[in-house]
Order: sequence, then structure tokens, then C-alpha cells
Amino acid sequence: MRKFSQVFLTNEGAALRIAGTACGISAGRLVEIGPGRGALTRHLYALRRCPLTLVEIDRDLAPKLPPAYPEARVINSDFLRVDLEKEFPEDRVVFAGNLPYDCATPILDRILSFPRFAGAVLMFQKEVADKALARPGDPEYGYLSVMTAARSSACRLMDLGPGSFRPQPKVDSAVAVFEPLKEPFLPPGLEPVFARAVKAAFMHRRKTVLNSLSAAFGGEKEKAAAALAAAGIEPSLRAQALAPSDFLRLASALRGPA
Repeated sequence: MRKFSQVFLTNEGAALRIAGTACGISAGRLVEIGPGRGALTRHLYALRRCPLTLVEIDRDLAPKLPPAYPEARVINSDFLRVDLEKEFPEDRVVFAGNLPYDCATPILDRILSFPRFAGAVLMFQKEVADKALARPGDPEYGYLSVMTAARSSACRLMDLGPGSFRPQPKVDSAVAVFEPLKEPFLPPGLEPVFARAVKAAFMHRRKTVLNSLSAAFGGEKEKAAAALAAAGIEPSLRAQALAPSDFLRLASALRGPA
């Protein structure tokens, strides 16, 4: 039953709210990730304002979708293997889905990296949602928080307990809404350096940002100190205290002149 770590949504009110939110986002295509038994799908299908694509990895469940949703396109594949550029070469795309707990983070990363991302309404394990939505100083604030904020505007839609699913998971879940930033946060070409700097800073959360960066960049403490000074960041701070804008300045300093 759970060969792909599925837990199936049974809360009709939550499904309708998720579908209504997703279908309210202007886009040329609507994609549901992991429709499963169709708890969310039937509402998306009824409320859709653009063509609907269903991406289902399960070979037993995928064949049951076309008869129930004849106007939807079905892709029987792992979402992480779908060539989004090939499948959606022109239209802006809004994504929705109850994501598998074991691969929710890479799915979110893929969605936010897609250049024609129009928005997303996604369900996660609550712990993952908390990390994605955390702000500087929050206990959950970390790499996922910064990368999410650098690529989207995000907010919590609702929390759901285990009773909203079958089989019941042992953890709570949360639904979050992601929309593109009005203006790009990261200059072209800077994201790889930015991501590396953020990952390095949070690698040892109890260390100062100076020591974390030094360790990640081959022990070059002088280089790390110079980059922090150029970015105007106090080297004794810990990564949890740095805002995404601080990491942007740090990445620019680490990259040097364009």
C-alpha cells in the first residue's frame, strides 16, 4: 500500500481549500504531483481554469486516472524524472500536491528552480514546512529557509493532523503556498555561490559563521574573514542570525568582481 511512502488525504475540506487556492493562481498549466486516489484531483479537475496534468509514479494507480479525468493528461513517472522544460516549454505552471515525505524537499527545490514557476500549493510533513517557512532567529531556520526565501514568497495555508490521512502518519502535516518573487532576488549566475555559502554557514550550526565558512572553504580563514568584512557581516554571528540579504552580500563577496 505504501510502496512510495504514500499517505492519502481524506479530509475533504482541506482538499477543497488546497484546490481552490491552486486554481486561483493565474497560470497556463496546472500540475498535480502524486494524485494517488484522487482526493485532491477531483477538486482540481472541477475548479481548473487551464489544462491539468497529473504526474503519478504508481503504475497501479496511474491507469485509473484517465477514465475518471478524461480531459486531464496523465504522466506515469517520478516527478523528479520528468523533463519540465520539454513537457511545459512555454506556459507558466502552477503545481499542487500532497508530497511524499521522503522526497518533498527535492521536489520543492525542483519546482522553485523551474523558470516558468507560477505558484505552488504543497503539503509536507509539518517539520519540513516549518523549516521552509522559518525566519532568521527561529529554531528551524536553516538552509531550506534561506533557499526558499531567495526564490519565492511563501506562507502557511493550514496544518493537518494524522486523522486527515489514510493510513494515518505518525507526524503532523502542513500545507504551504509558494509564489514567485515580484523581482528576482538572485542576480544571474550567483545562485551556485549563494547556495554553497548558505550550506557552508549552516553546516555547523553552533559555530560562528567565520568558523563554518573557513571549514567549508578548505580552512582558508583569511578568505572567509575578508568575504564577511566585505559583506558587512560580524564574523562572530551564527548562521541563524543572518537574513537572506546577508547571504546575498556574502555570496557576492565570495564570487568577487563579475
